[in-house]
Amino acid sequence: MNQDETRGLFGLTHTNLDFSHKGTGGWGKNKFNNAFPVSLLCFMASRGLNLPLIEAKSEGGIASINRSRIDVEDVFGASPESCSFEFEGIYNPFRPFVFGGPNKSDVIVHRRGGDPLRALEIKLTVVPDQTTLKFPRASQASEFVTRPLMVELLATNICMAYGRQGRSKLNDLLLQGLGNPNNWNWQQEKEMFPRLAKVRRALELVITSSCDRQTPMVVQPIWRTIDDSMRLDEHCFDAFIWTDFGLALLYLQSLIKNIDASGSDSKISRETRSAVWLVKMLWDYSTAGQLTMSEVIKQIPYGNQQDKAGAFSGKIMLDYMQGPELKYPRVTRRDLPKIILNGGEEFLNPERRLDATLFMETVIAKSVHP
Repeated sequence: MNQDETRGLFGLTHTNLDFSHKGTGGWGKNKFNNAFPVSLLCFMASRGLNLPLIEAKSEGGIASINRSRIDVEDVFGASPESCSFEFEGIYNPFRPFVFGGPNKSDVIVHRRGGDPLRALEIKLTVVPDQTTLKFPRASQASEFVTRPLMVELLATNICMAYGRQGRSKLNDLLLQGLGNPNNWNWQQEKEMFPRLAKVRRALELVITSSCDRQTPMVVQPIWRTIDDSMRLDEHCFDAFIWTDFGLALLYLQSLIKNIDASGSDSKISRETRSAVWLVKMLWDYSTAGQLTMSEVIKQIPYGNQQDKAGAFSGKIMLDYMQGPELKYPRVTRRDLPKIILNGGEEFLNPERRLDATLFMETVIAKSVHP
């Protein structure tokens, strides 16, 4: 193998990941699942393919989904050829907004040799999920699971969208929606449930008042399998892009559903709790000038575990992820050697799980002794 045939991923020549060793660096489980999607975007850009964009729009002061298109260059902030990619890095423009410093982002896009351009989160998802498996192909979608860190980064993104100069505007909008939140006991679920309508109004005002300042935040690559097997479909890869305000719509819609389903024994759902977290974080920033995100999450559990901020099934995601890319992703199995270069898949080291091991044992046994 000569120097031009080293293993790697398309477009990731300038990165902080090392692809030269098996099972480490960029091939490690937690690294590859972020690196491959960025490489996929670079590859799609080289083919002149743009991406479906999920963003928010305002219609008469009501927040709703807007589906449009975006070039990879606009996702990264510059052409892929002029970018370098720092995985699990700190986005320095976030620092003034966060007390104690911001959390790491999945990937920081830099202009090569220059300033950081974007902080992006990666959410790799498989189609179909169990809730849409039996649906027609055009109506199959993926589950979308979010973690508390995603809410924290979303709050930071929204604060950046308003900017330091817009902090008073953000405060005015939140006051308009919430009334007098300083007198609220945010930690008590029973006290907060009747106030969810005000939380909803405040979040909707925040979204609709600055839709023109939303920016790409989440890269959601999809990979399609044959039914729910471990075999790739012939049309297997594509990617959806979410803006920060588009992502906020997921939590807003969950909040609305929780309010509409209210009854005598109503509880605040995990997804609605994330909307409360988000609004409380924004309120704290608007009054104190810095986000104190981890404290908000600790103080507002509402009886739910804190490992997840939301689990949105494929049935829910169909409202957001519409278009031909969902039915027939544009990157095929035959394209894989052009993305994972020179047999790099041999360097992968998947997690050793009992269910996967037993499954593969069965497959191997049947192939040897049919």
